[in-house]
Amino acid sequence: LLNFIEIVPPLNASLVSSPISGKSVLFTGTLESMPRNTAQDLVRSRGGKVASGISHDLGYLVVGKQLWSEYNSGHLASGKLKKFNEARSKGAPIQIMPEDDFFKLIQSENI
Repeated sequence: LLNFIEIVPPLNASLVSSPISGKSVLFTGTLESMPRNTAQDLVRSRGGKVASGISHDLGYLVVGKQLWSEYNSGHLASGKLKKFNEARSKGAPIQIMPEDDFFKLIQSENI
């Protein structure tokens, strides 16, 4: 029987194991690591979706370094951060993280 069966690996195995596969990602603030469109392409290449705003279905909110330090000091200068806090208070399971942590997360994948 094995003579007649060809085992084919998935087209992109990294999409299966990616922590962002099937999840939506939203960027806010100025990214220092790379241009925003490059970061968005990276998300798509890992099977994620790029979101345009805060919603209950958002998987990750990635915050630029400067805005992250303001957020940690309790200052919500960004409309997205305000909407994030509102969504979280209503039970939205959105993960928030600084850009460095997010890029470490997706770069640590075995690709």
